[in-house]
Amino acid sequence: MAKALAVLLVVVGLLAPSTVVAADEQLAPNDYPDPSLLNVGGTYFAYATNGGGRNVQVMTSVDLHTWQRMSDALPQLPSWAAPNFTWAPEVLAVAPNRYVLYYTARHRASGLQCIGRAVATMPQGPFTDELAQPFVCQMDRRGSIDPSPLRDADGRPYLVYKSEGTVGEPTRIWSQPLSADGGALAGQPVQVAVTDQAWEEPLIEGPTMTFAGGSYWLFYAGNHWETARYAIGVARCASPLGPCTKDGRGPVLSSSGSMAGPGSPGVVAGPNGTTLLTYHAWTSSRVGYPGGARSLRATPLTFAGGRPVLGGGVGSTGREGYRLVASDGGVFAFGDAGYFGSTGAMRLNQPIVGMAPTSTGQGYWLVASDGGVFAFGDAGYFGSTGAMRLNKPIVAMAATPTGLGYWLVASDGGVFAFGDAGYFGSTGALRLNKPIVGAAQTATGHGYWLVASDGGVFAFGDAGYFGSTGNVDLRSPIVAMAAMPWGDGYWLMAADGGVFAFGAAPFYGSTGGLTLSAPIVHGGAAPGGDGYWLVGSDGGVFAFGPGAPFRGSTGGMALTKPVVGIGA
Repeated sequence: MAKALAVLLVVVGLLAPSTVVAADEQLAPNDYPDPSLLNVGGTYFAYATNGGGRNVQVMTSVDLHTWQRMSDALPQLPSWAAPNFTWAPEVLAVAPNRYVLYYTARHRASGLQCIGRAVATMPQGPFTDELAQPFVCQMDRRGSIDPSPLRDADGRPYLVYKSEGTVGEPTRIWSQPLSADGGALAGQPVQVAVTDQAWEEPLIEGPTMTFAGGSYWLFYAGNHWETARYAIGVARCASPLGPCTKDGRGPVLSSSGSMAGPGSPGVVAGPNGTTLLTYHAWTSSRVGYPGGARSLRATPLTFAGGRPVLGGGVGSTGREGYRLVASDGGVFAFGDAGYFGSTGAMRLNQPIVGMAPTSTGQGYWLVASDGGVFAFGDAGYFGSTGAMRLNKPIVAMAATPTGLGYWLVASDGGVFAFGDAGYFGSTGALRLNKPIVGAAQTATGHGYWLVASDGGVFAFGDAGYFGSTGNVDLRSPIVAMAAMPWGDGYWLMAADGGVFAFGAAPFYGSTGGLTLSAPIVHGGAAPGGDGYWLVGSDGGVFAFGPGAPFRGSTGGMALTKPVVGIGA
């Protein structure tokens, strides 16, 4: 029976009222795990895992700073659900008088975690679950948890959730269509993500999906929830049912300053037309129970250059600097790019021909034409071809997204894989029209492209082919290749600074019409994919696009050796 809910006027936010949310702002100081927010006409409803004697906690606010705690949103559990194990609730607004709550609870009969569904006429409840069995429960995958509803660009509802995973099987995230009223399943589940990156181990969970900038974005949490290693990652999806491609550069939000172990991401319309990423996090000095508390937090969320931008930063990495490397291994760092060492003072067997940065930006590798590899900062050494007799010299290097491996590429297209880099093929056995001059890896690390000096492109693994200049009469040869961060496009750069964009890669400009002091020898993409740099052999840098600012060059310096590469 529905009951009138008394509003408990317990103010849990002690901050001054404001409609502005700062980067990584704590919205309420109390323990509020697995939060999700719903904006109904400017009033925010924040739901959370069981606590305070409630199966589903809920509190309301009009400014996201001062909150009123409400009565239990799900006062009566269905017969199949055991008490005290009600987690990760989220609500779908279907109509002004219909709201659907999806939540996790323990299935009495099996002991597994399963997903329930309850309905109410008001966003604060009370919600009623009249089902005799769980709404979703993948018994063959040890249960289902963390449901999150979404609507596609046309308004059709879906539910994303996680399967726990059997022994020896990774956890997975699924998406499934819902009926128009959100009360029934209307299609089969489709896997959209799986635990497959080092930072995620041993699991991924807490998914949420949103539509923005022409793409669907899947945010999720990974690693151990009770530690500071817990973090939030992202994948870009073609539709609510995938396919989805992970960022491949690690988490987009991780422990920083006083905030530790962010998780349970959600996306909500904020005040004044803003968008917010919400989540819970520990205080760094008190991680884990019983001493810690997971407070409700939020940070501004925008999308630029095909990537999410958190807290007003530049791209999800916040990096906007670059490094130049000369043929003697001298390294020149500009902007916020760190300097971690060089081979400038060493006697090398062969000249340096390229460099690759680590995914953290805190290290890099240099590679010589004989395949000798030199690691600096947090870059690990995983092997080289320095002691091998090569058919052709090494001309390029690319690193895996995990930072735990790399590929070396020779001018005949021979590929040498080290660490966790997989071998997916090469052109070593082909008769090429022109030599290979560059390479780029996909966002997943499960593929790569090679490019020849005539702009012929060769795709391996999960690398897509989007076009080439192999049949174009070029004024200058291609010297470099750079890929979009999501692997859905790439740029080819010529020695005169001409830039050729393929797939989803936007064209931001070139030096093709300029008279250069020195030829272009290499190029690199901005971390967000919203720009690129070209560099000449004299170290002159040309910056294009909003995400690739100019931070300096060696163009006016007297270099002992020519510049051969640039790395962001």
